[in-house]
Amino acid sequence: MSRRGLRDTITDAPGTKLVGLTVSRIDTVGALASEPAAARDRRICIATVFTNAGRKLVGFTLS
Repeated sequence: MSRRGLRDTITDAPGTKLVGLTVSRIDTVGALASEPAAARDRRICIATVFTNAGRKLVGFTLS
């Protein structure tokens, strides 16, 4: 899911469409931490996303 899902989520966001943002590529995706024992299926991740507006680090939760 990570790269394709992140790209689709960014591309389909209303704000993205409003300003005409396009994702060029998603580079490094890495897990920062896991949720506590109560939610072991969740990971907190960060990705480097390149768009027509520049490069950004994007944090997200993968479950």
